[in-house]
Amino acid sequence: MIIFGLGNPGEQYRNTRHNVGHIFLNLLAKHFHKRFIRRNDHYACSLNVKGSALTFVKPVSWMNLSGAVTARLTVKYKQEILVVVDDIALPLGRMRLRTRGSDGGHKGLRSIAEHLKTDDFARLRIGIGKPDINPADYVLSRFSKAEMSVVKKVIDEGIKGIEIAVKDGFEKAQNYINAVNLTDKSEALISKS
Repeated sequence: MIIFGLGNPGEQYRNTRHNVGHIFLNLLAKHFHKRFIRRNDHYACSLNVKGSALTFVKPVSWMNLSGAVTARLTVKYKQEILVVVDDIALPLGRMRLRTRGSDGGHKGLRSIAEHLKTDDFARLRIGIGKPDINPADYVLSRFSKAEMSVVKKVIDEGIKGIEIAVKDGFEKAQNYINAVNLTDKSEALISKS
């Protein structure tokens, strides 16, 4: 399986809400003691978990142009893919794992679906909360320290979900990930900050 974490390139976008796909993959690689290597248009690392080959990929392109590199690597390696993205429709502290679906207005997912000519690919949406400002400004804003603490806890649960997927299959991983609800913790932490 290839796991793509979407985000925007450049230091100015690091730890922004829109880059939660990159954050997820960075912590996933760290969990498995792996480092990313720069390729032409992406960063990648590969490993074997319980007999399953996994490749983690962070495209270097802009979020809205993620489809080209994603489609090229999907065709090249002929493996199932999972795309990790932010979702403003989900509250901070929640995730949704699906085998397929619409882009839901997410331009990164739309770009991938257009290049693959299908929306039949798995996606892990990580909640970043609903904006009280312009959505374009909101997704490019940085997580506060308290919010980042919640994001890391959610990602820890997402990593457990990936391990479940490898060991026990996608359906069990889906049940596990979709049941994660740290919204109470996120509200408590954020109200204190």
